[in-house]
Amino acid sequence: NRMKIFSNKTAKLKLLKILGILIVLLLIFPVFIVLNRVSNDYALREYIKEKFIYQLMGDMSLYISTPEQNEILIPSIHIELSDSAMANLAEQRDHRISTLLSGEVQLLGSGQWEYVKGRAIYALDTFNIEIRLRGDMPSNYNRSLEESTMRLNIKKGKALAGKKKLSLIRPALESGYYGYLFYKCFNDFGFLANDIDFVKLYFNGEYVGLRFLQEGFSKELLESSDRRAGPIVRFKNDCVDEQGRYNPHGYPEMVAYSEKKTLKDPTLSAVYARALNKYNELIRGNIEITACFNV
Repeated sequence: NRMKIFSNKTAKLKLLKILGILIVLLLIFPVFIVLNRVSNDYALREYIKEKFIYQLMGDMSLYISTPEQNEILIPSIHIELSDSAMANLAEQRDHRISTLLSGEVQLLGSGQWEYVKGRAIYALDTFNIEIRLRGDMPSNYNRSLEESTMRLNIKKGKALAGKKKLSLIRPALESGYYGYLFYKCFNDFGFLANDIDFVKLYFNGEYVGLRFLQEGFSKELLESSDRRAGPIVRFKNDCVDEQGRYNPHGYPEMVAYSEKKTLKDPTLSAVYARALNKYNELIRGNIEITACFNV
């Protein structure tokens, strides 16, 4: 009986070895075919060497990574305001909210916000700034003062991250990471797009959360986008005008950023007038959209 059991085990081991050899041969054969094909195809060999291997390593790193690889360094910005400046901003915000709640108006322009003076600390450098709340929609300021959208201008000839006009925005107001990708893709496709990055915001020493640090419309934006100085136009936000009807006249009004400054400059004013004329011709159906917009 012991001899039979031993012989059965030996037979099974031999069978497993044979199956193992067959499996190895089956695996080696397609690998041999692929290697032979690659060695005879210069273009394919270069593609694998230059792109495929690095792409494969990148994909694998998504599943096999260390805590150090997952750490993302997000810069910090510190905003420092005096008690009187904080009180001024809080009073403006409270007045805006009470006015809206009273029903006197449905929308208040962002131009009614007033600046206060303060300091910003970024990348180990200190900047004198003027700062105000920003935005006409209540979502920009209805949570708290520290969570409100802010506009800051850098003073005394300095530039923060290469910019003199910036905004601090809760990412949720720009669709989070999708908004970040939108701005980056817009820039990659050659359109005029504000630079935008994540920052950690500290208000008078207290961490208040992540923000978008967004570039404002200025000559620095034109220069970084390889554009010549010219009027920047936008569609007017009239979504709550005239009893809440969106664009009641069918088409939104087109206006220029810094319109007063644009109209004072003869060259900019002439270009702005041509842009408005083309837009009106498009609305009337006299020209195609490609003759009005760069699409």
